[in-house]
Amino acid sequence: MSTLPAVAELAVEGATVGGGGAPSAVPSLLRPETYECANCGGRFEARNRPTPYCTKQCGAEAKTVRYARKARAEHGTDLPETVRTALHRQFVHALTECAWDKWSGEPEPGPVVPPEVEPLAEHLDAQIPDSDVFARRANGMKVRVLADSELRPCDVQEWDSVWRDWVNAHAR
Repeated sequence: MSTLPAVAELAVEGATVGGGGAPSAVPSLLRPETYECANCGGRFEARNRPTPYCTKQCGAEAKTVRYARKARAEHGTDLPETVRTALHRQFVHALTECAWDKWSGEPEPGPVVPPEVEPLAEHLDAQIPDSDVFARRANGMKVRVLADSELRPCDVQEWDSVWRDWVNAHAR
């Protein structure tokens, strides 16, 4: 299958490679200027590789939400003690900006430009002040876990097999 139409379309749109100035014949998906975070919706520049998350914290939050949604699907609200303990540990680590499961050694992507509109704005508790970032993040994770359907792209259980396609579709 030829990729020439896609390359031509990217060149016509003025897509750049590596953040340079002139359009290039190489698809911008190899080195787009920015990516959208699948967790928080912010935009960021990935320095070394395509990634769905702006920070390790967003990755930990997304992984925790998927784990919790899967546990609820399997066990309902009566979670076994081992699952409840693991889930509690994951939530704490995600909220304290700690990559709870591993350290990749990769540097963090560049600064994050927050989305114009909070992706979960209609679901969040309006009583929590904007300045209480910890409580807002905890509430956002809770809302995502308890929702009937996925509220963020990275909440789907198949995320590990589809994230690269999502990253490519949301790169600029």
